[in-house]
Amino acid sequence: MSLGNALEPPSSRDLRGVIADAIKSSPFGVIIVDSDFKLVHLSAQRAFSNVRPLLGVNFVEVARIVWPPGFADEVIGRFRHCLDSGEAFHASHDPNQSSGHHFDAYDWQLERISLPDGRAGVACQFYDLRDRQYMESVMRRSEQRFRMALDAANALVYEADTAGKVITYGLERVTGYRPEEVPLNLKWWYSLIHPDDLPRHQEKVERHLATGGSHTRTYRIRRNDEAWIWVEATAQVLRDASGNPMKVIGALVDITERKLATDAIHQSKQRFRTLHGLSGRLLAAQELTPALEDLLDCAMASCGAVYGLVQQLNPGMKTLEIVAHRGVEQAFLDQFRHVRADDSTFTTKSLESGKQVMIVDVLSAAEAVPQQAAVAATGCRAFLATPLKTHDGHVVGVLSIGFRDTYRVPEQDQQLLEIYARDGADFITRLRFEQALREAERNKDEFLAMLAHELRSPLAPLRTALELIRQAPGNLAMAEKACATMDRQLGQLKRLVDDLLDVSRIASQKLDLQLQDLDLAAVTHHAAEASQPMIDRRNQTLIIELPELPMRLHGDPARLAQVFWNLITNASKYSDVGSTIRVTAERDGNDIMVSVLDTGCGIPPEHLPRVFDLFMQIDQTSRRSGRGLGIGLSLVKRLVELHSGTVSAHSEGVGRGSRFVVRLPATGAPAGSERPHEPASGPARL
Repeated sequence: MSLGNALEPPSSRDLRGVIADAIKSSPFGVIIVDSDFKLVHLSAQRAFSNVRPLLGVNFVEVARIVWPPGFADEVIGRFRHCLDSGEAFHASHDPNQSSGHHFDAYDWQLERISLPDGRAGVACQFYDLRDRQYMESVMRRSEQRFRMALDAANALVYEADTAGKVITYGLERVTGYRPEEVPLNLKWWYSLIHPDDLPRHQEKVERHLATGGSHTRTYRIRRNDEAWIWVEATAQVLRDASGNPMKVIGALVDITERKLATDAIHQSKQRFRTLHGLSGRLLAAQELTPALEDLLDCAMASCGAVYGLVQQLNPGMKTLEIVAHRGVEQAFLDQFRHVRADDSTFTTKSLESGKQVMIVDVLSAAEAVPQQAAVAATGCRAFLATPLKTHDGHVVGVLSIGFRDTYRVPEQDQQLLEIYARDGADFITRLRFEQALREAERNKDEFLAMLAHELRSPLAPLRTALELIRQAPGNLAMAEKACATMDRQLGQLKRLVDDLLDVSRIASQKLDLQLQDLDLAAVTHHAAEASQPMIDRRNQTLIIELPELPMRLHGDPARLAQVFWNLITNASKYSDVGSTIRVTAERDGNDIMVSVLDTGCGIPPEHLPRVFDLFMQIDQTSRRSGRGLGIGLSLVKRLVELHSGTVSAHSEGVGRGSRFVVRLPATGAPAGSERPHEPASGPARL
């Protein structure tokens, strides 16, 4: 290498001054030493700012001032070796392998040259790397922070060219695949995308490549562990000078948790709207089955069920009866149309406990599902029964749903079903109240009609008797017969008015009892005497069977006689002519149990719970005269309860007769001291 005009005469210094200043301020520099090892040229003096003056100074002194001893000796040795041997030297610097040595701040190149005076010298071209190292350090820290941000965001950064080659960072974090284990190309990436999302994704990619710019899209990909996750991808198309797509760079973030949370919020809003709409429809509904089928549809759709059943509790029959169903075969309906409340099924267990009963797998729950085969025949493996419980805790039925596969219903869905069940229970209760009000209104109308009839019935015989007396004033026999008729009819009117007054007094809590110790035999005797005329008219037989020893109790003799008179006359009215009515009594623990039995028309099972309701008429279509106003049995119940007792009705159905049982607290000797069912001289026939 020849310097040529490197050392120019002083006349050109003005021009060189500008250039020299630029060189001195730049990171690039040149050092030239002559054969005497003196410094003859130096640019970029900022690296040697602690050496003044520089030119003409021995390079050894300069090196020992500028660098630490060890490194200064190495530099001096390199310069001498190059000067003596002519062997060039280059020390390249790798910023990523910095040793912390002062020399690491420069990139050096030594070469022997010929100076203008003909002597040999050494030229050293060096590049001060400190600014670059600083910028690289800043960039490394920035990249590190960027990578940390990507890690925290669970993100993947990628670059894809038009040939399909893909470069990624964070691939394993998002997908579970290591870059070295998979072919990083578009074909492989498309194989991860969900089949339902792939066509739309490819269409958007093609449109994006054509239009350019940035875009964001969401889709599902399959991780290495076979799990499907939702990702959000943002991409930017880079184009060449001709405007053709060159590459796509972008980032992809796992948004599964966010997606699930968003879907949950949307589902919650949808469920709320469904519940709100259902509540409004139930409020206006008047028919039981269509409304409960609507409720079933909403409940099944919300939980993903394929089977649904609503069973209503029949209090009288003590059975669960299917009133609405979905996805149920006819054979199943025929078998489980009516289920006894005391049967051992998962629905009756829910009814009894008032809590939800879950069957995760019906095939492994033989004890919980006795009718396993029949239930499994529905095609469902999992079930959840929820009691229809009103706000006051009263259970009126059961809502059941089923699933095709084994399934544990999530707690959130369980709570949702409890809300549906509560709506169903309130709807059923409302319909029952409305039906009860309608029946009460109808019973009241029938009562008024019957009252008018019962009040008018005695008036015709009274009017006839008065007319007979008027027409035959001197006929004593006729007068006596007429007076007897009048007395009988007035007695009937008196009992009718007394019953009405008694009901009113009891309702207003103004009925006073004249309590005393008494014998049951005396009470039943008075009741039998009072009912005997009616028994005789119907040619019936009344049998009273009492134990030999007295049965003592504390009560109002007149009111208790009224109780048994009502029960006996009720049995007479609803029994055939010539039939037998039986009254029995026995000691049952600390109670006296009196039963009135007949072989009459019986009571339909659905009417048993309501026979003691006011104005209740069981035989609504009967043409029998004198069937009463429907207040007798209600009066019986209220009078018995005033004596701290109970009364119940029993019948095996229409045409099977009836049995009314009165239980009253006994006084005197404890249970077991008398001989029950052994009359002193056989049953009394009256």
